Amino acid sequence: MIKTTKIEILWSEDPALGNAPYIFEREKCWEKVRNLLVIACARIPLELLGYYKTDFRVTWEDGETYEGRADLKNIDHKDNSADIARQIRRNCIFYGGLAMTPEHRNTWYWMSEESYSEIIGHIAQSQRDACIKFLNDYQIGELAPAA
Repeated sequence: MIKTTKIEILWSEDPALGNAPYIFEREKCWEKVRNLLVIACARIPLELLGYYKTDFRVTWEDGETYEGRADLKNIDHKDNSADIARQIRRNCIFYGGLAMTPEHRNTWYWMSEESYSEIIGHIAQSQRDACIKFLNDYQIGELAPAA
């Protein structure tokens, strides 16, 4: 497992995160960034119709990076992106061609298998394989404590 070395919140529309960048390194970095985003999301009014775009970057020991955008909404909103590890895993599962497998099907309940097949059909097999390899090889979220 290739470990995470750093997670950065680069920029955000959220006034609660106005002092970006925030940098979390090594130990518990996934937990720390999630805690920051949960606190920020708890301050967002539930009735807000939009979201606050928030850019982030994750860096691993081998220099690999993942850059993305979390769309922050009230913490009780079902589509909240406060957990960027979950977002990264979901993107890799989707673009890796795994979204319609029994273990993941409920996440994309609203999409027909035909629609998903059409989307995946436009993604090169090498890119799908890279997503699955990324899921398998890289730390995405906190590691379970050693027994």
